[in-house]
Amino acid sequence: MASVSLQKLDKSYGAVQIVRGIDLEIADGELVVLVGPSGCGKSTTLRMVAGLESVTDGTIRIGNRVVNALPPRERDIAMVFQDYALYPHKTVAENMGFSLKVRGVDKAEAERRIQDAARMLGIAHLLDRRPGQLSGGQRQRVAMGRAIVRRPQVFLFDEPLSNLDAKLRGEVRTEIKRLHQAIGTTIIYVTHDQVEAMTLADRIVILKGGDIEQVGTPDEVYNRPASVFVGGFIGSPAMNFAKARAEGDRLAFAGGNSLPLAARLEEGREVIVGIRPEHFLNTADASSTLAVAAQVIEPLGSDTLVHFALGEAVMTARMPPTIRLEPGQVFQVGVDPTKIHLFDASTEKAIL
Repeated sequence: MASVSLQKLDKSYGAVQIVRGIDLEIADGELVVLVGPSGCGKSTTLRMVAGLESVTDGTIRIGNRVVNALPPRERDIAMVFQDYALYPHKTVAENMGFSLKVRGVDKAEAERRIQDAARMLGIAHLLDRRPGQLSGGQRQRVAMGRAIVRRPQVFLFDEPLSNLDAKLRGEVRTEIKRLHQAIGTTIIYVTHDQVEAMTLADRIVILKGGDIEQVGTPDEVYNRPASVFVGGFIGSPAMNFAKARAEGDRLAFAGGNSLPLAARLEEGREVIVGIRPEHFLNTADASSTLAVAAQVIEPLGSDTLVHFALGEAVMTARMPPTIRLEPGQVFQVGVDPTKIHLFDASTEKAIL
């Protein structure tokens, strides 16, 4: 196992800069997830760590070694891809053991590693099959097993669940979490799915346009987003945003609604208010309620999503399943003032 250090890491293709001076320290044994929208630089960063992309500028350290100039095979890493990359003519056991054979690992030792990894991943009964005889989830477990048997210092996962359906994604995600708990090896995991990031990560690195927007635990990025971008990216449904103005001890929205202001702001300051759907309340407390008209109601069984307008913004509230509303009906929805997030209207950064 080893720590990973990225120092002022840049990647450009001609005049186009994809990764912009990333600084990131990943502890030995930590599971760090790089997350962000398409084109944010997360996969490029992972590929630079793997040695599959050259570094334009900056330094990559794995353990105590600077690895910028080392080829992938000398970095002591193992990578799991989204497309499995299995040899179709080889059995599961042969796929898992191929890298060990190339490295000249003793046959008995290789067999022991294959059996251990197969038991860990629940695929011991599949060792004689070929990839064409497996489901997508089974193939991804084989790809993970192939990485495990190498016993690398660092595992790299590049969107490994994107080709799976929702049910299989949940199952394999659990396997990855269990794998990390069992072996404790450093993992860098790339995804565009914030649910994967929240459920898997020790820490989440949120990227935007090649820059790091925020680094923190799942709790930190969810409860203390550093910007409108982070607040809107983490959480499902996404955080709601509406423009407001500080008026005395209240936040005033267009259309006459207002909410208590928990923080002190200068009079008249324009802000962006962020409220998560689950932080709306079904309450009649007049000091912290909004009078709004329901637009769309989505019953989900365990709860109900209610969409309504607040000023020029469309908001979503996660309400109890017992609520009964019709489109156009005016109702009272409350907000806990301590759960309101405030962002500067011009920079879109959090107001602390």
